[in-house]
Amino acid sequence: MADQFQILLSLPPCSASDYAEREQRPFPAWYACSDPVGSHLDSGGGTAWLLHQAWQRQRQDAADLSFGDWLSQSRKVLIHAGGESRRTPAYAASGKALVPMPVWRWSHGQHLEQTLLELQLPFMRGVLRDAPEDIVLAVASGDVLLRGAIPAVPPCDVACLGVWSTPEQASRHGVFFCRRDEQEQLAFALQKPSRETVCELVEKHNFLLDTGLWLFSRRAVMALMRKCGWDEAQGGFPDGPRSYSLYGSWGEAMGTTPSRPDAALADFRCVVLPLAPGAFNHFGTSRELVQTTVAIQNSRIEQSQNAGHFPRHPGIITQNAVIGGALHGDNHSIWIENGHVPVGWQLASDHVITGVPVNDWQLTLPAGVCLDVVPVGDHQYCLRFYGMDDAFRGALGDHGTRWLGQSAGQWFQDRGLSIADCDLDPAQDIQQAALFPMVDAITADTGHFLQWLCSIHGAAMSVRGATAAASSQRPALNTPAELAGAAGGEACVRSADAVIGADFAAFYRCCPRLSASDLAAQANLKRLKAQRRFFLKANFAPLLASRKRGFFYQLDLQRTAKLAAGLGIAAPVAENGAGENGQDPLWPARDAMFRAEMIFCQGRHDDADRERARAMSILREAMIAQASAAPVNPHSTLNDEQILWARSPVRLDLAGGWTDTPPQCLFHGGRVLNLAVELNGQPPLQCFIRRSETPEIVLRSIDLGGELRLQDYAELRQFTQVGGSFAIPKAALALCGFLPEFNVSPARTLREQLQAWGGGLELTMLSAVPKGSGLGTSSILAATILGALNDACGLGWQHQELLFRTLVLEQLLTTGGGWQDQVGGVLPSIKLVESRPGLEQRLAINWLPERMIAEHANRDMMLYYTGITRVAKGILHTVARRMFLNDHEQLGILQEIGDLATQGAQAVQIGDWQGLGKTINRSGVLNGVLDAATYPPAIVAILDRIGDHLAGAKLLGAGGGGYLLLMAKSEDAANRIRAELNGNPPNKLAHFVHFALSNTGMQTTRS
Repeated sequence: MADQFQILLSLPPCSASDYAEREQRPFPAWYACSDPVGSHLDSGGGTAWLLHQAWQRQRQDAADLSFGDWLSQSRKVLIHAGGESRRTPAYAASGKALVPMPVWRWSHGQHLEQTLLELQLPFMRGVLRDAPEDIVLAVASGDVLLRGAIPAVPPCDVACLGVWSTPEQASRHGVFFCRRDEQEQLAFALQKPSRETVCELVEKHNFLLDTGLWLFSRRAVMALMRKCGWDEAQGGFPDGPRSYSLYGSWGEAMGTTPSRPDAALADFRCVVLPLAPGAFNHFGTSRELVQTTVAIQNSRIEQSQNAGHFPRHPGIITQNAVIGGALHGDNHSIWIENGHVPVGWQLASDHVITGVPVNDWQLTLPAGVCLDVVPVGDHQYCLRFYGMDDAFRGALGDHGTRWLGQSAGQWFQDRGLSIADCDLDPAQDIQQAALFPMVDAITADTGHFLQWLCSIHGAAMSVRGATAAASSQRPALNTPAELAGAAGGEACVRSADAVIGADFAAFYRCCPRLSASDLAAQANLKRLKAQRRFFLKANFAPLLASRKRGFFYQLDLQRTAKLAAGLGIAAPVAENGAGENGQDPLWPARDAMFRAEMIFCQGRHDDADRERARAMSILREAMIAQASAAPVNPHSTLNDEQILWARSPVRLDLAGGWTDTPPQCLFHGGRVLNLAVELNGQPPLQCFIRRSETPEIVLRSIDLGGELRLQDYAELRQFTQVGGSFAIPKAALALCGFLPEFNVSPARTLREQLQAWGGGLELTMLSAVPKGSGLGTSSILAATILGALNDACGLGWQHQELLFRTLVLEQLLTTGGGWQDQVGGVLPSIKLVESRPGLEQRLAINWLPERMIAEHANRDMMLYYTGITRVAKGILHTVARRMFLNDHEQLGILQEIGDLATQGAQAVQIGDWQGLGKTINRSGVLNGVLDAATYPPAIVAILDRIGDHLAGAKLLGAGGGGYLLLMAKSEDAANRIRAELNGNPPNKLAHFVHFALSNTGMQTTRS
């Protein structure tokens, strides 16, 4: 039931050739290639070529697979990241989508080696996932990150995502225009229209900037392939793929009144979907690398206005880098990645510094100068230096062509050189000009040479001693030897200082040099990645040491543990104290779970299991402490022979389950949509309490036919055995003050405690629902018993306290459930329930109209008992472990599950039956993604039999309980479902159950 996507990447040749091996991205989930060498296919031709190549690769395993069938196998996300990247030269070789990205300081579930691509994919997958079935392809730009709410995609051939903007910005981008009376329908598109043109058109049109993310139906894909020379009969391009502009030629042919009509696209329905402000983030230039990253880092401040918690980012981005004290308060707009900046460096502002190996240079970089050291071949390096805003476009000898922020010719002149002296053609485009010198090793002379290359007035510099002497204070990792020792690696090979020599101009004229285009083709990305790992390892120990204070425990800790194991990092020493100033009592639990993962990666699986158990114990104790900190003083409120009767409905969880489960709700809050229902006209969970003369506790179960007598504390404490007949009432009695740790004035013995209460206590319970039903039975029964004891003992708990104590009760039982079950049963009707992060979960209840549910219940909304049950404890512990670890995939699923609760509530509000069905169906799918065993084959077989008649279906309960909630497309479809399942039931226990909304929730009365 999992979503199926294939990621297709267009990359530069040197990156595409070994992408799968280098990045551990196996086919068929991933496929990368580059355009044919020497071709200029443009965005449309490149799209067609990549689709063709991926299909051909698949045919190696399935020779008879047609292109059409391949398109239908899975939805495709195609990302163009293989352009020349003239304005982001530092990452031109790897491809702009593979730019390493820092961890957003307000995020959870990111990791230390993430790239822009990994941040892009969740949004793109989400858009495709929710699109109509005929949408098979998403095409996007590799330098754009889209975030925020995912828009609904209507039936169409092409859907384009846009953002609102100004006429000034529109003049630099592709722009969509829609008539004001047809705001979703594309009228036409223009490429970089003038401000005046936009202002004229806005009288009758809205306009949005093109984000580069377009969705294509199967029909549209085939049309695009034909535009690029595809012959469907031959299954290929007889004359090779044609150059074709997707955003130009195709875009301007779209719409109801296209600017460049094309008969082949005339009847296509094209829509434009606006995104929320802040959703479009561009990384297309060196400056945007810094500015956009800083804007995203600061976005949480702008949203929360909580500058005290997230102080504004200083505008200096460092990743996989060792910095030796070269930064100060006046520095800003700096990007340092995969490099060493020792104490001898002096930086200013507007720098992008990448790939710099271990060095001990004395180097001063003027403002606006960027430096990139690129490994080439097995041992050489190329020194690329450029200006922050250089476009790398134009003839080298043209006065308007900029290099280092000035005329390119001026650079040569300042160093006593000429373009001709260096065997360069002034008419050649600067992107193809061999400007960047090669060196065989990183030496002290390399630093002096770089100073000459990068200074504003190179000829005026002395060869040596041009920069200020380094401070005598030498921080850690200042020299190559120190850095290599700390990282456990080898310092780079150091040759004699005479390699470059004293005459830098002479060396530059004669040394091998590469152009920007050469570097994109010849960079050794494996060496670059090895160096990145080298610096990452050097940073790991300080990162672990400061993990209490920084973002460390917001990372995907499972991936971080695997990374640490791969780098040879030892697990940190166990810490038992809380966070600084005692602010985070759950910090030790998260620390223990991370340690467990590191220990597991080292092969010590038994030790890892013990550490995981310790983490869960810390969570359990922290929550129980909330209850023991508010002890109670129980006293009987029952008269002689009086019986107190409490009864509750069960709950049907429509969406949001799992978000209410600790530790998820404690870290992120929870959102759940559920309803309270009676079964066959009765509340099925009941509890009876009466007082007796004998000072003992008598527990009875009507449905199980058992009885237990308790006469001392030791017997009462035995409630941790899951599945024990009387574990729930024992734990409830404990929380109600019948154990000393929860009592204001504890007695020495249970007998004395009962005498103080007013006599013996008889508690009888009834559960008219099978265990493992998925209806929240255990939790609601626990809440019902607590509610009865609350009344019988005069505790005065209101609903919020009762619900929280039930949450604590489940921690006492070690089952670790969430709060949605007891909320669903104790409180009546249908509601959206939300909580904020924090150890004390206080719930906000949003009541919803009952009309639609009441009308459809038992008509085309059916409850079906499958006869198959599960107990959720093992599932809960597995999912809870991944919650502690900020598992990236699981966090995304849980976020969507919470969003579905909100969407479902909106559908109930407006009476959208089909929308509610879609929400419930998706919720069930996601439960199956969290735990594949949620939908065993027997359940899938039931759903397959009736699938054509369903608007939605969900196996109730986070653990895949025994009841199916079925939502038919119509009343006639519901009758067909009943006929199918009643006529041929899957087992002798399976049957339909009548249900009705409960308008009372839990009730407590006395005889």
